Amino acid sequence: MQIAYPTWGQSNFADCSSAKMLCDKLPILINELTGPGDFSESSLGPCFRNEFQETNSIWLKWKVANAGSLAFTILPFNESDDIDFVLFRVKGLENCTFNESIRCMAAGPNLGDGSESFQGCTGATGLHHGIGGMDKSSGCSKHGLNFLRSIEMQSGEYYALFINNYRSSGGILIEWDGTGTFQSLPDCSLSSASSSLVFNNDGGIQFSEPFPNPVTERVIITANSDEAHSGQLQIVGADGQLELTLPIALSVGANTLELPTESLRNGVHFIKIKINGKAHLLRFVKL
Repeated sequence: MQIAYPTWGQSNFADCSSAKMLCDKLPILINELTGPGDFSESSLGPCFRNEFQETNSIWLKWKVANAGSLAFTILPFNESDDIDFVLFRVKGLENCTFNESIRCMAAGPNLGDGSESFQGCTGATGLHHGIGGMDKSSGCSKHGLNFLRSIEMQSGEYYALFINNYRSSGGILIEWDGTGTFQSLPDCSLSSASSSLVFNNDGGIQFSEPFPNPVTERVIITANSDEAHSGQLQIVGADGQLELTLPIALSVGANTLELPTESLRNGVHFIKIKINGKAHLLRFVKL
């Protein structure tokens, strides 16, 4: 099944009042974040300093259907991108009055700072079940995983999530986890058809979805390319940890790539293929 992903950017979703409403917890692929919204977000949370600069952002919101835990991974296309986020509990989907900032991540470099000391605080971030006690972060010195503790949602609650790519307009992939569910409402702007992740087609290269999926020993992807290319393939866990790196070479026409998965941890994994400065993201589950 082939799905063309829309490009989401500043024109519709970069302010809370026009946030993208989520219907379910299927993965979301955002090809590009192209700028800030119309309103200043400088006072979004206690971990943001006064000099925080919104650069490339998006807002998401949802209503809780079934109570339970919530975790997520925000995986940027570029590992050097610095992703900040604030998760709010709000009064309603049409009301951007914030009741509570419950998770706030602002770890990482200042804009334009390429210091190696911030290397561990760029790339994947989010909420994780395995992180204990860390609700907010204002710098890398507090922890090295770039993740905060998961939350417990209650039925009927409303949430809003602000995400900002501080360093570039590069895209992100969001993977949801936990036992809590989002409520499907009549005006939901995402649906299963538009948000399920199957493949990425860009720059004259078309990748199939990984198969078999779920997988135990070996996963296969096919790639049709207009030109010969060389690049790098990485397999990344849902917690953002790099698990495998391989060089790849694509010839003109059909290509088949077989990847060993026996040594991978069980759970969701992402295949990140980097060619000519662009990243292609695919998803599979290891059993």
